[in-house]
Amino acid sequence: MKATRLHGLKDVRLDDIADPGLPGPYELLIAPLWAGLCGSDVKGYLGNGINSGGPLRVIGHEFSAIVMAVGEGVTETRVGDHICVMPLEHCGRCIDCQRGDFSLCANKSFLGLYGASALGGGLADLVIIKDYQAAPLSGLSDEQGALVEPAAVALHAVIQAGVGPGHTVLVVGAGAIGSLVILAAQAAGAAVIIASEPNARRADFAGEMGAHILAPGPIEQQVVQLHEITGPRAPVDIAFDCAGKEGALELCIAAIKTGGTICIVAGRKNAPPIDIGQLQQLPATIIGSLAYTQHAWDRAIALIRSGKYPVERTVTSRIDRAEIVEKGFEALLDPTRLELKVLMRVGSD
Repeated sequence: MKATRLHGLKDVRLDDIADPGLPGPYELLIAPLWAGLCGSDVKGYLGNGINSGGPLRVIGHEFSAIVMAVGEGVTETRVGDHICVMPLEHCGRCIDCQRGDFSLCANKSFLGLYGASALGGGLADLVIIKDYQAAPLSGLSDEQGALVEPAAVALHAVIQAGVGPGHTVLVVGAGAIGSLVILAAQAAGAAVIIASEPNARRADFAGEMGAHILAPGPIEQQVVQLHEITGPRAPVDIAFDCAGKEGALELCIAAIKTGGTICIVAGRKNAPPIDIGQLQQLPATIIGSLAYTQHAWDRAIALIRSGKYPVERTVTSRIDRAEIVEKGFEALLDPTRLELKVLMRVGSD
């Protein structure tokens, strides 16, 4: 079968590899249909996390699929079902898993990203998954199914931060996840959403989604703009760092109201300096958000199905799997282009 694998720095190839065989007990054999590229994939393309001397990673952790075969003990999924795939494998036994916080499981792994299941990503003709990783689309399109995973990441952050009716929200970084946070905050009832995004085309896109856009500039100038939008008595309740870059967290701290919440969604290589005294004076709560819970996953599917979480609006390109380098990775890295979410047709080679 064909599979897209990461061989090294900016070295992605469509290889012929052995098919995975028949599913074992409580497993499914699936054929991916659509797969998305995200920031984690781009980091791998740029050399972060490339396997050194070991088996090659098959890319892809955001995908929809059709079920080709089911193993013994599978009762809720049938051959021919269209599903979305939760790429996170977990033990199901530890305290975190029992609580539903399986993203905190010490034994977790991600299809196409890291851990034992990194070899079985969604950019392959066939993939073996656990039965609990499959959720029926049931009213979602195959394309929407490929967006459930990043949608759940964004919604989990919104739930963690406590966004609710009437809140004023700041989103710093309007890439794919930031744009989904904007949509998730709208679904949660936020009254005002403000976005800070230096890429003019992405900023315009966030504006089309309903966000007020801050003009690029020093933090002090952006805070002045914030006050012009919100008014002196309606400061930012909740701020999201979806950029993970210099100045992002600092803007969140400068913008947040007394007693507000800052949620860090983006991954960071280097920790930014934080003025602890400033946080004490506010005071403000800073939380991190990683992946999603079962609750966030299920709620994301329900909201997409209802039409209240139109995640398909973040799709800017649809390409074939063989075009992943030029029209996928390189397009996402080009600052002159507007690319948020690139979806790939799998098995169309």
